[in-house]
Amino acid sequence: MNIDLTTDTLQINDFDFGEWSALEKKESKSESEQKEDKEDVRDLTEQKEEIKTLLSPEVMQAFDARLAVNVNEVLSGEDSLGSGSVIVALEKGRFAVDPLQLNIPGGAVEMSFAYEPTGRAVLGEASAKIHKGI
Repeated sequence: MNIDLTTDTLQINDFDFGEWSALEKKESKSESEQKEDKEDVRDLTEQKEEIKTLLSPEVMQAFDARLAVNVNEVLSGEDSLGSGSVIVALEKGRFAVDPLQLNIPGGAVEMSFAYEPTGRAVLGEASAKIHKGI
């Protein structure tokens, strides 16, 4: 399966994040919220087992897929934030993001990383190049 997505402009303001804020202060939790957190931890343990299964060599080798995304300009209101592209692939049991290219005012970043389970071990790769503009 191959998917290629390209857009000339991506306007961040078109996405509704509701009341969420990256700078939001967290309030202290009530006793009932703390109990819910403990239940969430139990649920996470079960989810970890499911994730292990999904990341097993057998599952990852079961299919191949490729996603390419290219954005020529990212805007926040009238402000230009830059551009970027990424290629994400799962091929022959190897998951890779290669490359992830972000062009921002003042420079660019090119990154790549890969994950490949090989039986009892895992192969991991990562790299980043930062280019400062003039």
